[in-house]
Amino acid sequence: MRRTRTAVAAALLTLLLAGCGGDDADDEAEAQDATEDEANGTSMEEAAEPEPEPEPEPEPEEETYIVQSGDTLSAIAEEFDVTVDDILEANDIEDPDMLDLEQELVIPVAP
Repeated sequence: MRRTRTAVAAALLTLLLAGCGGDDADDEAEAQDATEDEANGTSMEEAAEPEPEPEPEPEPEEETYIVQSGDTLSAIAEEFDVTVDDILEANDIEDPDMLDLEQELVIPVAP
């Protein structure tokens, strides 16, 4: 009878330990992940943080415009919200009355 009680106690102890211990494969995987994180210098908290949003690309510093029939520098400047002097300077134009059809003008972006 004493052997039966010992066997029953051993069986209960085994079941109890098996239920509390969890799966050894999961424990080994978690230990491996923790070891890799430590080797990489990261932790679970760091890995879970979202990456910051990328910076938006800066606005272009200039645009281009192709001169059409009837265009004037003042009308082009008004359309792009810049001054005539800004356009003259950006394009090295000496005579503001001399525009050529199909001429490509650099238009600086207004600040």
